[in-house]
Amino acid sequence: MKQLKFLLICAFAMVPMNLSLAQGINFSGLKHLRPFLEFKKPQDILPIDIKEGLDPEEIYSVLSIEAAMMDQNYAYAAREALNFIKYHQVDDKIAELAVNYYYTEQEYEQAFEAAKYWYQAQPDNVVAKVWYSTLLGHTGRETALIEILQKNLQDVPENDFSNKLLENVSILEDLKDKQKALHIFEEMVKPFSLQTADYHVLYSDFALRADQTEVAWNEAFKALDVDAESEDAAMRILELSQGPKRAQGLKFVKGFLDKYPQSRMLYLSYINELSKDEDFDGAIKAIKKMQSKSPEDFDLLYYQALIHYDAEQWATARKVLTQYIDIQVQRQKSLAKDNNSVDSLLTDARKLLIAIYKVEKKYRLALAELNKIMPDNASPEQMDPDLLMEKAQILAQMGTISAALTVLKNGGEHFPNYQGNFLWLGGNLLNELGRTDQAIIYYNDALKIQPKNVDIKYALAMLYEKRGEVWPAEMLLREVMKEEPELADAYNALGYIFADRDYNLTEAQSLLNEAVRLEPANPYILDSMGWLQFRLKNYALALEYLEKAFDMKEEAEIAAHLADVYMALGERDRARDMLQIGKRLNASDRVLVETIKRLNIIEK
Repeated sequence: MKQLKFLLICAFAMVPMNLSLAQGINFSGLKHLRPFLEFKKPQDILPIDIKEGLDPEEIYSVLSIEAAMMDQNYAYAAREALNFIKYHQVDDKIAELAVNYYYTEQEYEQAFEAAKYWYQAQPDNVVAKVWYSTLLGHTGRETALIEILQKNLQDVPENDFSNKLLENVSILEDLKDKQKALHIFEEMVKPFSLQTADYHVLYSDFALRADQTEVAWNEAFKALDVDAESEDAAMRILELSQGPKRAQGLKFVKGFLDKYPQSRMLYLSYINELSKDEDFDGAIKAIKKMQSKSPEDFDLLYYQALIHYDAEQWATARKVLTQYIDIQVQRQKSLAKDNNSVDSLLTDARKLLIAIYKVEKKYRLALAELNKIMPDNASPEQMDPDLLMEKAQILAQMGTISAALTVLKNGGEHFPNYQGNFLWLGGNLLNELGRTDQAIIYYNDALKIQPKNVDIKYALAMLYEKRGEVWPAEMLLREVMKEEPELADAYNALGYIFADRDYNLTEAQSLLNEAVRLEPANPYILDSMGWLQFRLKNYALALEYLEKAFDMKEEAEIAAHLADVYMALGERDRARDMLQIGKRLNASDRVLVETIKRLNIIEK
């Protein structure tokens, strides 16, 4: 079953489960001290102030750095910037330019050298200090990093200690080696005998990131020993409630919520976990309990609709969602005209309602709902490329493919950057209708705009194969395998093309071996391998693969392949029975129809 991700859809009102290390810890007045770790644009750096007292050589260096930045010759600018602060004097902009560039390019030693000169010249500069500390970690200078982090915590007033601890955490959080980050965190706090709930929560987070789940679990409970009402700690327990700890963790969180039902974020995250486990009755019961305690929290209706959607309870989901939309419409009417706080909520709700109508095949209602978000006479400013593509899909489902293609054509004119996406979708819609020749034209036009798009290449290859044009299909699939070497479908497709046409079987075996290695439980790949073994006259092995594939996915084409194997083994009755099963599954399947005609064992 396709589950709509509860937390992702309602992200406008919730914090997802993958919390940052400091998420939820209420340190008042804390500023973000971690640097913006991306290479800055020239306008963010320029102009560089030419300070009094610079000699002609230094002025020339500054001007050459500026010129290089304007020419986007960033490597030269960074090299000159490093030399300037190394041999002349430290300037904030010039130092940050060098550090920023080398960090972005992962040239950490050069970045560290620049940060070192900057920090040594300006030890009270917070940004320089954070860069210097961060790069100590990236260059493996663990002892020096631990020392500076410990120094940052020494002689700090008690009411500011949490802020300083969080500053240190933001530095360690940037380390790619999570085992190293955990070790440095443990060493950093040793002199301080910390026992606060916030400390144990942070320790739990570092342990979790380092895959030390038992340590993370224990530290979360230690935080609760210190502060029994810590929602942050309970959230960690929920996040760690996987595998053998699933039942224990969910039971604990339920008990915590019974005591502290005001923990809204935790409550919704708990409901999400129930929904992921397909315990929809439990999720609905929990959301209704929240509603009884907070009747004015209308967003809970939206979350309830999401649960019903996940449970495929379309009518109930629609009913609850309609109630939510009616409430938001009334709220919208009561607000000032320039207050658009409800608009995004209504848009998300209407999008979900559109999804429900589509599942119910009520396409006219889906289109009407979409027009409430983006009417037919919408101005270019009101248009949205994603909604235009949604509209085209709905129109195609209604049988008006020409109108759908017109929407996509107009969309490409309004949003030229999305032209490739519109053409790609147009090809998909035509392909679904069996209009292969037109779909190929659309795919080729899309590929001209997005020449590296492996999805388009793969789809185009399948259509060429369908039309009997093996050479372009093979060429495209080889490109896909080169660009996406872990994409099992490409190996499977080319291997099946060879097997089905009974040539190049040695390479087909190699291709399908790789496909099976990548996705050993894919029924379509097992079907291809079984069909190849049939071509190689390895009938027992072919039967093993094909029966396994059919057990996993009962499809007419696999049934047809099984019938051929049964006939080769002299089991005519089983072959006939399998063809009858295939007819019940999909009597119009091309491979099945051809097999029935060729074997001629079913009475007309």
